[in-house]
Amino acid sequence: MELHIKPHQITLSPELQTYIDRRLGRLDRFLDRVTDAKLELREEQRRTGGVRQIAQLTIATNFALLRAEEEAADVHAAVDAVATKMERQIVRYRSKWKSRRHGHHESDTSLPTMEPEIEADGDLPETAIMRTKFFSAKPIDADEAIEQMELLGHTFFAFIDARSGRVNVVYRRRSGGYGLLQPAE
Repeated sequence: MELHIKPHQITLSPELQTYIDRRLGRLDRFLDRVTDAKLELREEQRRTGGVRQIAQLTIATNFALLRAEEEAADVHAAVDAVATKMERQIVRYRSKWKSRRHGHHESDTSLPTMEPEIEADGDLPETAIMRTKFFSAKPIDADEAIEQMELLGHTFFAFIDARSGRVNVVYRRRSGGYGLLQPAE
């Protein structure tokens, strides 16, 4: 697995680079067919909590996009926490994938993968779009979209429906369960 490290306001020392490679390099044994792995490190000043180190790890495979984000007072602790969280996600993803492959689901569709994001710079009003994300999407069904949404930890997920070929959105309802938004015919 080739890991791309993107530091923001953090200096990436050789010692930190070695630590990250050693700590995250073993994720390879949990997951095959990794197409891209990206670790973003950033430092944020909080109003009440002081300075926090944030680590966000994104792993793209042929079939899924896994993301974990953790924060800590120290960058090493943030990397440890995000690695532990990603290991749990990989185990959960693999168990769902294996149960689906053994008769529960016979479809062989791939899940969307994220492309690089573009961030806006400068002073903008609150209603301005602050970040745009592009993704390539392969047609999937609503159940797979819900699984992908849960793996990412999001409250909604846009996808291309395998049956209709149209863009749909699944979302988590406040009262529990899920909702599906479909365009009118």
